[in-house]
Amino acid sequence: MIENIDDFIPTILYVEDEEGIRVELTRFFKRYTDKLYIATNGEEGLDMYKKYKPDIIISDINMPLMTGIEMAKIIKKIDPKQHIIFTTAYNDSSYMLEAIELDIDGYVLKPVDYDKLEYKLNSILDHFKQKLELQQYQQKLEERVKEEVDKNKEQEFILFEQSTLAQMGEMINMIAHQWRQPLGVISTIASSLSLKHSLGRLECSSVDQSCHTIVETTQAMSQTINDFMNFNKKDSNKQVFLHKTIENVREIIGAEFESIGIELDVNIDKELSVYHNATHIKHTLLNILINARDALIENSIDNMLINMYVIEDENLLTLVIKDNAGGIPKEIIDRVFESYFTTKKEGKGTGIGLYMSKKMITSIPDSYIDVDIEEGCTLFKLKFKKSA
Repeated sequence: MIENIDDFIPTILYVEDEEGIRVELTRFFKRYTDKLYIATNGEEGLDMYKKYKPDIIISDINMPLMTGIEMAKIIKKIDPKQHIIFTTAYNDSSYMLEAIELDIDGYVLKPVDYDKLEYKLNSILDHFKQKLELQQYQQKLEERVKEEVDKNKEQEFILFEQSTLAQMGEMINMIAHQWRQPLGVISTIASSLSLKHSLGRLECSSVDQSCHTIVETTQAMSQTINDFMNFNKKDSNKQVFLHKTIENVREIIGAEFESIGIELDVNIDKELSVYHNATHIKHTLLNILINARDALIENSIDNMLINMYVIEDENLLTLVIKDNAGGIPKEIIDRVFESYFTTKKEGKGTGIGLYMSKKMITSIPDSYIDVDIEEGCTLFKLKFKKSA
């Protein structure tokens, strides 16, 4: 890991078929990195992406063999979070709509406005630096927690705090992803208004509609913050409606899961309720769903699906979370609730999420959590006492 965030140097892939523009912008990009890869068309750009996995891609749209849009569609299927900026001579709305649907970081019209291009690049670099800061913070936190665990007998409290902070990091990443598309919409509207103004074609009706769209977009972004704040509120043991609790979790993860292509199928009666702690259930569900997401991606599942449903007995409700990621290997399934046990690569998991989930669920009598495998699927079963 990079010790000094300011030392971070991005790898950049630049795709452009016009030699004159390519030479000019190459000099500009070398101010940012010495890890610059150049391609002259979409096919060559795609090959270089697969070989070098660059941090940022800057690409023309209209190119021979494969357009920038076609290249970006393939790349976004491989990595939905890949940073891409388009440079184009066309202010065609169909191009722009396709680009926005791909969740790109922005576009710059030719002839290139270097100030705008620099602004967009710096925004992406700030994102990387914030991500590195978070990783460094989490690493330092993990090191500190391990030291304190050896000294402090209150191990459960420390583990709970670490699990909560790790989840907050995940949620912050999800919110950042959820904000990228509305920010792209606002940026596109602003660019369009600026262009129309410079051409003397700006109409009052266009300004009113654009302002209305911006207000609606920012209100939706504000609601995301409210969802995050409410998610982490401390709660007491009481009647908990399962469907509403699951919807609270979906508000945090929904945008990212949808962009990745994960279908979350919830088939639960809105009136079903249990006696438990809503915050504990939400954090447990988030742990299980994040693990399912990682397994689905790692195993390259084509039709990624997570089912959530309830099995009802006389006194108990069993909430089942079932994913089709291939199932947990039989040789390790008995260890998944152990502290510090993880199958993820180093730096990708703490090994305490499911351990703390079990502690939270079983903290109330007649509540349990189990895991099973069934025909290539993993099933987590949360059993609760029905509320009175």
